Amino acid sequence: MRNETLTTIYTYLPSDLKDTIKQVDKISSVEGNSQVTTSDLLWLFSWTEIYGTGVEGSQYEYFSVIENWTENNEILIKNINGINTPADWWLRSMSVTGYKYKGITSTAGTSEPYANTEYGVSFGFCI
Repeated sequence: MRNETLTTIYTYLPSDLKDTIKQVDKISSVEGNSQVTTSDLLWLFSWTEIYGTGVEGSQYEYFSVIENWTENNEILIKNINGINTPADWWLRSMSVTGYKYKGITSTAGTSEPYANTEYGVSFGFCI
């Protein structure tokens, strides 16, 4: 996802936007309860960046309005391809089991799909 999909998405962004995007360091959990830091232009959000708990960075102010991750938080509902159809989307955080990743469902719930599950991408960037 990081090396192929997000890199490809970046190439489709308008030049004036690409000129303003800054590379930032992102912390991600990996198998065995360890972490890795990467420098990225585009990234998938982590569990911590959305919900404020965990070890993969800090919660973004944008997501601070979320009070309970079991409720239907509209801020987490993402429509696929700009149409009015909500879709599931990936987070970069691994599940506790270590062979699945965390995701957000089309109704803003949480999930832990296998890596080969078809989910959408909602990425972040810094300017």
